[in-house]
Amino acid sequence: MTAERITYRQLDDLLSRLGFSRQRVEPKWLRYEHPASDTVIILVEKKPSEPVRVTDAVSARRHLLEKGLIGPQEFKPLFAHDTTPQQTVAGKKR
Repeated sequence: MTAERITYRQLDDLLSRLGFSRQRVEPKWLRYEHPASDTVIILVEKKPSEPVRVTDAVSARRHLLEKGLIGPQEFKPLFAHDTTPQQTVAGKKR
């Protein structure tokens, strides 16, 4: 991930604009749900000003892309780390 990292507040705003509802799960987890697309994203609860962890960014991006809620071009400014459904491991597709 490059310097284009976003904060948890920005990710929360994005998910809210896309129609996700947010619910606290356990003391330190947030569940974002988008019933229309049957999409659920679970994120660790961090301070709103903290940069999004790479694992959270990759997970959120992948879910949103796979469910068709955003296009790859819409996320490029937010997430520079590219993930595709068929990532390679040691040069082999999974």
